[in-house]
Amino acid sequence: TNLEAGIKWDLSDDQSLTLAAFEIEQDLLQRINNVIENREAEIQGIEAQYLGRISDKWTVSAGYTYLTGETAGGARPGELPKSSFSIWNNYQLTEKLGLGLGAIHQGESTPKGGASRGTVPSFTRVDAAAYYQLSENLRLQLNIENLLDEEYYPHSYSSHQFTVGAPINAVVSIKGTF
Repeated sequence: TNLEAGIKWDLSDDQSLTLAAFEIEQDLLQRINNVIENREAEIQGIEAQYLGRISDKWTVSAGYTYLTGETAGGARPGELPKSSFSIWNNYQLTEKLGLGLGAIHQGESTPKGGASRGTVPSFTRVDAAAYYQLSENLRLQLNIENLLDEEYYPHSYSSHQFTVGAPINAVVSIKGTF
């Protein structure tokens, strides 16, 4: 069950701010020692997002989320960071060539399985992009994820099993519109 209320404020023709508060009630089905258990959780949060054109060539998107919550047993749900933040900048160098730079930050959280079993550390990952408009309908793009080659753990499966985030990597793509 999800309950959400929000407001959007257009600061100008090219800039807006969105604020939302929400509450989620969910039933978590988990397999523990080959037994499926129902673990209810209630999560509350607020989100804020800014979208704006700073100049004719520069646009920014930034967002912040703050979360609280607890399971029926009173523990904080696993993988629920208190806060996360993201920012993305696009800068149009020429009519055809543009660059992007951004960062994602996720605060520390508890692993799945309970707060008494360690911490999933916070992380900040920096990403970049470059794109070139080959024609009206065709764009060549390079995306680089984890530009600073940060070691990070985006997910946990228990107190001793974590997913390691990908090291620096790049993807080249061609996007066509019809």
